[in-house]
Amino acid sequence: AGLTLLCLLYSPTLAVWAASYLIGPGFVLGADTTVTAAKVTLGPLPAAPALAGLPSAATPALGSVLLGLPLAAGMAAGWLLVRRSGRTAGKRGAPLPSWPAMLGATVLAGPVAGLGLTLASLAASGPLGSGRMAAIGPKVLPVSLTSAVILALGATIAAVATRLIVARRSAG
Repeated sequence: AGLTLLCLLYSPTLAVWAASYLIGPGFVLGADTTVTAAKVTLGPLPAAPALAGLPSAATPALGSVLLGLPLAAGMAAGWLLVRRSGRTAGKRGAPLPSWPAMLGATVLAGPVAGLGLTLASLAASGPLGSGRMAAIGPKVLPVSLTSAVILALGATIAAVATRLIVARRSAG
């Protein structure tokens, strides 16, 4: 029961590690363990049930579909941005957001999400002693930059497409 409780306490940290894995840069777990979607190097690991789920090899072809989740999250944000700003207080026929306002919001969405993941990555990393477990957690700077770019790109693509579709439906 104590080990299960300990694993549950680590679940937010493991969620941040999973996000850094899906975004691309991955995370390290000690001196000899690096886990990214492209390359997995496993060294000696602590005996914790939560670590049993670590991949033993790079993402297979079918599993690479999961790597599109961060882009899909950005696209969902872009879609929601246009859909919600196009309806004021639930009124149909409300004007769509202007192109500069919409593009500015989608480009800003990436760095804001990147900052959030940066703070979460900082909280989910740090040393566990001074030996071989001195480096644990996501690679903060690559995770920050990659997440900002991927989420801004996804939000922009979806917002532009949604705005064009909504404008076309309104005109037709």
